[in-house]
Amino acid sequence: METKKTANEIVIAKLNTASDRLTELVEQDGFYYVRKEITPEQYPVIKQFYEYQQHSPSPAIVTIYSVYEKEGHFYINEEWIRGESVEEHLYLQGPFSKDEVIRYAMDLCQGLQWFHKHNMIHRDVTPANVIISDDKKAYLIDPGILRELKKDKPSDTQILGTPGYAAPEQFGFTQSDARTDIYALGVLINQMTTGKMPKEALPKDRRLRKIVTKCTQISAKKRYVNCHQIYKQLDAVLPEYTPADIRFLRKIPGFRSATLWKMILAVCLYLFALLAFLSLA
Repeated sequence: METKKTANEIVIAKLNTASDRLTELVEQDGFYYVRKEITPEQYPVIKQFYEYQQHSPSPAIVTIYSVYEKEGHFYINEEWIRGESVEEHLYLQGPFSKDEVIRYAMDLCQGLQWFHKHNMIHRDVTPANVIISDDKKAYLIDPGILRELKKDKPSDTQILGTPGYAAPEQFGFTQSDARTDIYALGVLINQMTTGKMPKEALPKDRRLRKIVTKCTQISAKKRYVNCHQIYKQLDAVLPEYTPADIRFLRKIPGFRSATLWKMILAVCLYLFALLAFLSLA
């Protein structure tokens, strides 16, 4: 692979993104990070985001290392998270398990709640902008259209966001706020669960279906007020066992489908086999 050297930096690769602006993976003295070019309009709000991160840890959000101007261009250096995007997972492996969806969505609730606490909204929560790390945690990346909430404005001045994930208010009807991110989170949960948009299919699980439906209401007033409410709803659905337990059980015949009657039957058969073995011992 061809690399380009800049001082003691090595540009490892150009990264594919939805933006036509420069995005590259950089190595410097054994440390890897992502460098992105941003617009002059993005610079002030991302600079503010960076300053907030310096004083308040941000769970489930990519860390910004620096925001700077160089030769008339604006850049951010941000954390490189080893893993794959939700978009890549859906394309290569299909939908996630229910347990994975719940845990990753809870991570994202914490990240979005951090943004909203600091009077900011992400506005582009999509499969391409969520990374599942190698240690199985979800992270929001690409705060490119991040916006500070301005309560004196009746509507957004720019129409931004990804079609299908952008809430109606992002198209200039009213001002976007925390509920805008909640709408996109609902669409994302649906995609991770079914591989489809909400209008095509909804989760089979009744409680997840209820969460998605409330998140994606056309009227922002009918959605959840904040991400903490969604977090609590997801936590109520979450099983008591851990991801490691899940991975182990899914390897055992009878438990692979996570169907209750099959698991009960498997337990009975395994107990019968154990008793038969002990009677012969």
